[in-house]
Order: sequence, then C-alpha cells, then structure tokens
Amino acid sequence: MNKFKICVLISISTLFLQDLALADHCDEINTKAMELVNEAEKAKNQGDYQQAARFYDESAKNFDLLAGLTDCTNLKLPENGSLNAKTSRSTAESYRNYAQNLKVTESYNKAREIFLGGQRLVETKEYDRAIIEFEQAASIWEKIHQDFPNSKNGALAQEAASNARATIDELKQGQQKQRTRRRR
Repeated sequence: MNKFKICVLISISTLFLQDLALADHCDEINTKAMELVNEAEKAKNQGDYQQAARFYDESAKNFDLLAGLTDCTNLKLPENGSLNAKTSRSTAESYRNYAQNLKVTESYNKAREIFLGGQRLVETKEYDRAIIEFEQAASIWEKIHQDFPNSKNGALAQEAASNARATIDELKQGQQKQRTRRRR
C-alpha cells in the first residue's frame, strides 16, 4: 500500500473515532442527566422534596449542556436537551414550592395544637398558663404571615394570630376584673 492510501485511511479512522467519542460524550451527558432525574424521583418518593429539587436542578444543567452540542450521532439528544432542561427546572421549582408549603403547614398545625392546649387550660381555669400557650401559638402564626404575607397560608396565619391575640386580651381582661372584685 502506498503512503497516500495509508494517510487517507488514518485520516478517515481518526474522523470516525472522533465521531464515536462525541457520540459517547453525548450519551454520557444524557445518561448522567437521566440518572439525576431518577435520583430526584427517589428523593421525592422518600418525601425529601428539597433534595429532589436539587437533583432536578443538576439534571437541567446536564440537559442544557447536551442541548448545546452539535456533533451527536443521535440528533434527538440535543434537540430534546433544551425541552428536558426546561422540564427539569420547572419540576425543581414545583418541588421547592411543595416543600415550602409542607413546612408552613407543619408550623401552622403545630401552632394550632398549642392553641388547643391553651383552650384546654382555660377549661381547667389555668389562665396564666393558657395565656402563655396562646402567645406561643400567635407568635408562630405571626412568623408564618411575616414570611408569606401575600399567600393564602399567610392570610390564614394572620387571621389565626389575630384570634389568638383577641383570646389573650379577653383572658387578661377577665383576670383584671377578678382582681378588681377581690380588692373590694
């Protein structure tokens, strides 16, 4: 074989190997992105929505990288990369919001339990302890409203805090009246 044919074969082989390397690179990025999506779903199934969001954010970065590649042998990978990145970001945001709503709901319910404990103390005429419970519940609800002033949860928390503060005022007024009567 002459030197020219050998050079042509080497050049063709090199180009072919470069294409294979690019194809492998595209497949590797896609595989990594899909693995991250699978990890996100596992985290979601375990109730860890914040972790699921982080995995989806990472998958979006990989899909963005994939969308920017032009030399993939499977042309669908870059074409779908942009859409998959958008979907991953949207899902991450949804899971972050859901995790936040769960946290707010847990805080709201904790305050509710404390408030109900205060009501039980009123029934047993333990007014000073009841006031402490109502103040604690009101503080939790006020914090929720402060953190989420324009949300439905924030509005519900503000209303609950106002009710708790009104209950505290009534109890204190009742205690003051009793003290006044005793002095007479």
